[in-house]
Amino acid sequence: MSAPTDDGATFRAFFDVAPIPFFVLDRERRIRRANAAALRTFAAFGPELGGRPFSSLLSGPSQARVDDAFRSASREPPLSDSVTAESASAAGKGWPMELTIVRLPSRKEAEFGAVLRDLRVAPSPAGAEKGAYTLAELLMANRLRELV
Repeated sequence: MSAPTDDGATFRAFFDVAPIPFFVLDRERRIRRANAAALRTFAAFGPELGGRPFSSLLSGPSQARVDDAFRSASREPPLSDSVTAESASAAGKGWPMELTIVRLPSRKEAEFGAVLRDLRVAPSPAGAEKGAYTLAELLMANRLRELV
């Protein structure tokens, strides 16, 4: 039996079809790539998220907390950080989410990854406690670096 090889294509495919919103952001925190779940989640913002500042998806009061999470992820050694936030909304009432921000290996085209969990949706019945990520979410957060 030969050793499996992985050029990142498997993880890119998982990224694209995962039911969890994932984002890859550049150094200025603009969205470089968003998966289909992210596009569905933020459909009100239009069919494309690429190039949009990530902060534009967040309510004003949430932006400072999310900025703190980005600063934590930027430290040496990098720390992934989770933070609760609220989505931006034209009607003034967004919805609650939890974001996990990770710093990706230093490359010119991407700097951060973000995994979103909609707090309006109960965690999967696989035994996850309220407020806990599923195994798939944790694995994907740890493998975002394979996508860039």
